[in-house]
Amino acid sequence: LADGMAGPLNDEQRVHLGHLRDSARHLHSLVDDVLDLSRIESGRVEVNLETVTVADVAGMLDGNVRALAAAKGLAWDIGPLPDLEMVTDPRKLMQILLNLLGNAVKYTASGSVRLDVEAAEREIRFLVTDTGPGIAESARHRLFEEFVRLEADCQASEGSGLGLAIAARYARLLGGSVELTHSSSSGSTFAVTLPVLPDA
Repeated sequence: LADGMAGPLNDEQRVHLGHLRDSARHLHSLVDDVLDLSRIESGRVEVNLETVTVADVAGMLDGNVRALAAAKGLAWDIGPLPDLEMVTDPRKLMQILLNLLGNAVKYTASGSVRLDVEAAEREIRFLVTDTGPGIAESARHRLFEEFVRLEADCQASEGSGLGLAIAARYARLLGGSVELTHSSSSGSTFAVTLPVLPDA
């Protein structure tokens, strides 16, 4: 309808169709999140391990996040990448990082979003940093709970309150963790820590 396949539309009709489209997309996202969480909680999630390079992971993220950041007028940058391979489930790793980077873009009004990668002997840390408003200390213990949306989140945009919960659970499935390592009025940093080679 919005493309005019059923005939020309006036401005008011386009506005209403836009609302319908946005609501449908939000509902689709919510259903996907609930299904993901249900599969995780019931133990029906398969982990498909592959060997990938850190550069491959960053490259897959770049196009998606660059478009989101550009739409909000934010700078997007990826720091120097270690020349390293890791064994993980690349689809789940991508979902973890896209959830974190998507949130960073969503709740940052101006400034930048950045991805850095640090390598240790047996683990890799993906650091997602933004210049958003930060997260109140009193609310940080609830960040990874299901269906939790902080007051600032609710004012900023729609969401299911499941993105961080799913990211944390997927990270545990891959033998790692997600944590908030820094937050202030000038921005926040989340760290995803994963093994280079997971336990059997």
